[in-house]
Amino acid sequence: MFRLLKVLLVLAVVALVVDRGADYVAEQAAAGELQRSQGLEREPDVSITGFPFLNQFASGRYERVIVTAEDVRVGTADTSLTIKKVRLDFRGVTASRDFTRFRAKSATAHATVGYPALSRTLGIKVSYGGDGRITASKEFTVLGQTLRPTVTVEPKVASDALTFAGSQIGGGQNLPAEVSAALREIFGADLSLEDLPFDVKVTAVKVTRTGLDLILAGKDLSYRPPR
Repeated sequence: MFRLLKVLLVLAVVALVVDRGADYVAEQAAAGELQRSQGLEREPDVSITGFPFLNQFASGRYERVIVTAEDVRVGTADTSLTIKKVRLDFRGVTASRDFTRFRAKSATAHATVGYPALSRTLGIKVSYGGDGRITASKEFTVLGQTLRPTVTVEPKVASDALTFAGSQIGGGQNLPAEVSAALREIFGADLSLEDLPFDVKVTAVKVTRTGLDLILAGKDLSYRPPR
């Protein structure tokens, strides 16, 4: 009896090792194909949840697949914005065995835009402004006097773009009109987000002390790498 239990335990361990090994190989294959299909500069991290994996692999159906991509560039050459990290949670996934075909019923996602990246895009240092706002300051010389007023804005999303609303200027009374206009111009252009990978759309933005947290979602998503 003891020998039988020992054999069963060994078989269980072998089955677990095989299942985890197959899961790892599949995750690497999925990462490579998703990188190709989305044109990412770096291979994303892929985690296929659920156990046992081999049952899911045999059916080609996965309850949940988590994909994390880093340093994702969006926008145009003039207003390129680097997203530090995009974490996608795919649900109801079906995929071919080599993962060249990947479909998901839905996905939710979070993307992080750090202030250093936003500062590079806007050409000026941007920081947390408190109460859902971000801030920047700029130095001006007016009639021989050096001024450094600030402008704060509220980031919003509209029409697949990051926009900035409700500008408030501080740091001095009765600023010349051209100074106020120059401050508002810092956040005057919208930043396009329409070419985000994985076809997810931004639904909201939250301002944190470390950057902007973009909330995204998508339905009936399908990916296939170019031939």
